[in-house]
Amino acid sequence: MVIGMQYIVSSKYRKRLLIVIVSFLLIAFCLPPVDALAKSSHEDLKEAQKEIGAQKERLQYIKKTELSVLRHLGQIDADLNKIKRQLIFQGDEINRLQGNISALQDDINIRKKELQAQRDILKERLRALQRVNRESDAILMLISGYDISQTLRILRNINDIVVHDRAIIEKYVAAVDGLREKQRELERLSVGLKAENKKSARVEKSLKEKKRERISFLIRIKKEKISHEREIRRLAKVSNRILRIIQESERQQRILREKAKRALQYRDFVLLKGRLPLPVTGPVVLGFGKQVDPLFNLPKFRSGVHIRASSGSPVKVVHRGKVVFADAFGGFDNLVIISHGGGYHTIYGNLSRIFVRVGDIVDKRKVIGEVGKSSALGTSGLYFEVRHKGSPMDPQQWLKR
Repeated sequence: MVIGMQYIVSSKYRKRLLIVIVSFLLIAFCLPPVDALAKSSHEDLKEAQKEIGAQKERLQYIKKTELSVLRHLGQIDADLNKIKRQLIFQGDEINRLQGNISALQDDINIRKKELQAQRDILKERLRALQRVNRESDAILMLISGYDISQTLRILRNINDIVVHDRAIIEKYVAAVDGLREKQRELERLSVGLKAENKKSARVEKSLKEKKRERISFLIRIKKEKISHEREIRRLAKVSNRILRIIQESERQQRILREKAKRALQYRDFVLLKGRLPLPVTGPVVLGFGKQVDPLFNLPKFRSGVHIRASSGSPVKVVHRGKVVFADAFGGFDNLVIISHGGGYHTIYGNLSRIFVRVGDIVDKRKVIGEVGKSSALGTSGLYFEVRHKGSPMDPQQWLKR
């Protein structure tokens, strides 16, 4: 009969195990499309990030070009200002030279008037001499004088007049020649300055054209920069959208993995029946099931077992799970309940200290507390239960013998 019951129980667990395995396989078969989607999304993300990288590199190049153009425009402005100062200086020089030319021309005009007056005087003198010469020979007139001293005096006076007039004429000629030379020199300087002005004007025109060209290029660069920045923002949005798809895909994968993990945990816990480690070192002194109270001779049902152990001994969880209760509990002092998935729970009572909190995920053999003294039994030890969907099960069938 016992063998038959064991066979029925084993058959029942086999069916459950089969259902778990089938569920796990169905989950596993559902995973590839998500993986394929994630893989495709990852590839799209890589492409988008690669394109963003290329656009950023191009943008950096454009920014460097823009800075170079701005520096070049600054240099052109400096050159233009230099040429403008040079043109102003040359203009002042031309004005100064033209002023000198005007002053010299005025001086020449004054000298011409003076020389004209002297020329008129000389003409009168020559006419007078010609008249004297027509009337009589000048030499005979001089030597036929009655007073030789008078004659000599006349000769000296004539000589002085000639020397004076000659000096005036020579000074006039020298002044005219000097003024003409200065005028020619000023004309040459004026021509040179005009040539320099034309040259500077050509350079200024060339620089202005180059400046216009650079400004046009800068405008084009700025437009290209704006275009690249807009493209980078667009690609960033695409990248973020792809990233959200990937994150959602990974979230779905995590959910599926958690489901599969819980299914595996449930399967693992079921498969560990008869092989679970003792939660504390010591013998089982009170077993599971119906018993008779030796003091009152009354039947009672014990949902778990009492394992004798010294106070302060570490209590270890028998299998990985989640803490669903960890607090004082009437009749059991401090109590910890661990969920192992699939409706399976293990219960640890009569603890003096608790080291875990509700919500903690604990691995197998994790110390969750210390053994205390049972107030009901008056002795130290651990109260231990195994339940499935709330129904108590014999822990000794689950623990390793």
